[in-house]
Amino acid sequence: SPAKSFVILMSKESDQTEWMDAINSAIVLQRERISAEIGSIAPIWTPDATSSLCLLCEKHFTIINRRHHCRNCGKVVCDQCSHHRFLLEHVDATNAVRVC
Repeated sequence: SPAKSFVILMSKESDQTEWMDAINSAIVLQRERISAEIGSIAPIWTPDATSSLCLLCEKHFTIINRRHHCRNCGKVVCDQCSHHRFLLEHVDATNAVRVC
């Protein structure tokens, strides 16, 4: 399921509250970091020559399984791993581009 749950067992309720506050703060910071990263600056592309396989699924590149660059992170990936399209400010604010 997309929602995960867990139980925190502590001897003191104040410890449990402290842990939950820290976890919730970390979640908020991570979500802010991700939304700030997506589409805000152009990535440095991984050179084609440095990778003979997809950096995500590790399938070898061939004449049929070609290299593509994720426009968000710059990784060299295969078509299956970069089939998503997303609007990125630094590329084109009106057309969705290839992302992994």
